[in-house]
Order: sequence, then structure tokens, then C-alpha cells
Amino acid sequence: MDFIFLIIIFFIISTVTANSDYLNQSLSVETTTNLQIIAVFL
Repeated sequence: MDFIFLIIIFFIISTVTANSDYLNQSLSVETTTNLQIIAVFL
């Protein structure tokens, strides 16, 4: 349960970071990679 909770927090942080710096392509790619990793865990 704790592991899932950490994943959710990580997902939220990644999303917020991507939205705040949307014009930064390298960050967008990094966030997309993170979301793919999260999708694999879920």
C-alpha cells in the first residue's frame, strides 16, 4: 500500500512539473518516461 502511495505522489509531482515548465522539451521527455515507468508498475 505504501509503495502505491509513493507512486501516486511521484505521478502528481511529475505532472505538476511538466505543466509548470511545459516549454522545456527535455523535461517533457523526462516526465513522459517517468509516466511510462509508472504505467508499467500499475
